[in-house]
Amino acid sequence: MKNQIKLMLVAVAALALTATSCKKDVEENVKPTPTPTPTATKTQLLTAKSWKKTSMVSRNIELFTFMPDCEKDNLMSFKSNLTYISDEGASKCTPTAPQTENGSWKFINAEAAMLIDNTDTMIIKKLTADTLRAETSFDDDEGGRETVVVTFVAIK
Repeated sequence: MKNQIKLMLVAVAALALTATSCKKDVEENVKPTPTPTPTATKTQLLTAKSWKKTSMVSRNIELFTFMPDCEKDNLMSFKSNLTYISDEGASKCTPTAPQTENGSWKFINAEAAMLIDNTDTMIIKKLTADTLRAETSFDDDEGGRETVVVTFVAIK
């Protein structure tokens, strides 16, 4: 009788260990579902950082290389209240010019473009947390139309 009780206890213990180890294996193999990263809105992307111009291309010519250094360090900061600040950066082209100038901006055409100071339209080609690329057109001195693609990188 004692042998049967011992045998039963061993069987119960073995069963408990087997059930526990199986349960543990299952728990170890289950990985938590990652929380999806929320997608930032265009306004959040645009207003999160300041932007520094790194390229200006027209007619396949990189114009940025011809710009004076005092313009290359300028920054643009778009604010969520639909204003922007243009900062002259460390070097100013005209020493008496103000360090900053303010203006307005807003998205138009279902956020496919921006209207700057209610006069200049910039068609957004790319907007990420790190890059803003936009195309703008204007009348040139010869009566034609000039298109420029401007690229900015986020700074902060």
